[in-house]
Amino acid sequence: PISVSGQATVPEDVLMMLDGSAVTNPQDLKIILTDPNGHGIATYWDGPNEGAGKTIPSSVRMLGSISRDDTVNGKWTVTITNAGSATGSITGFSLYLTSRWD
Repeated sequence: PISVSGQATVPEDVLMMLDGSAVTNPQDLKIILTDPNGHGIATYWDGPNEGAGKTIPSSVRMLGSISRDDTVNGKWTVTITNAGSATGSITGFSLYLTSRWD
């Protein structure tokens, strides 16, 4: 998990950056970001629906995917599931948040 503190209450903009360049068969991976309340689940990468031959993007703006009714402070969780034969590693991960008072 990534712990966030000291922000205003409501997420405004969420940018997730990830280095998945060392992953073979990225079409088998699904990468999901969950906010501190367990809501606002956003899909960073949905390999099975992306198709073969595509690579995991280095950044995704989650603006439309995160609920505006939840808190930005707390532990954000990234879940990676492997539905097939993907191998390799995620070598870097960052989360950039902006927020506003409700």
